[in-house]
Amino acid sequence: MNKAKSWDYKIFPFLFLLIGMAGVVAPYLSRHSVPGDLGDGRLNCYLLEHAFLVLSGKCASFLSPPFFYPWINMVGLSDTHWGTAPIYALFRWAGLSPERSFGDWFLVGFILNYFSAYFVNRRFGLKPFGASLGAFFFFFSLPVVAQDVHVQLL
Repeated sequence: MNKAKSWDYKIFPFLFLLIGMAGVVAPYLSRHSVPGDLGDGRLNCYLLEHAFLVLSGKCASFLSPPFFYPWINMVGLSDTHWGTAPIYALFRWAGLSPERSFGDWFLVGFILNYFSAYFVNRRFGLKPFGASLGAFFFFFSLPVVAQDVHVQLL
C-alpha cells in the first residue's frame, strides 16, 4: 500500500467525528448553557465540582457533599463520576469556569466514546472507513442523542 493511500484511511475517523461534533455536540455547547435537563445537568455539574474540590483539597469528604446535609456518606445514592471527575478537574485546574469545564467534560465524553466505538469496530475487522461510519452511526444516532438530558450516561 502506498503512502498516499495509507494517509487517506487515517482521515476517516476524524472526518466522521468532526461531522458528528458539528451536527450534534456543537449546538449544545453554542447555547452557553449546561448540557442536560434543568435538574440532572445541575446535579451532575454540582457533583463534578464537589469531586474537583475534594481533589484540590478544599473539601474534606467526597462521600458526604454538603448537598446531602445532614446525612453523611450519601454520594453513592447518585452518580459519583469517579471515573470522569479527573477529566473535569483538569479543565478546572486550567482555570476554566465550572460551567465551561462541564461543557468540555461533556465534549470529551463524546470524543472518548466515539473512538471507543471506532476501536471496537476495527477489532471486529472493519476497515477504517467502515469502522468510522459504524462509530458515527453508533454514537451520534437518535437513541444516543435522545439521552442528552442524562449527560452522565456518556
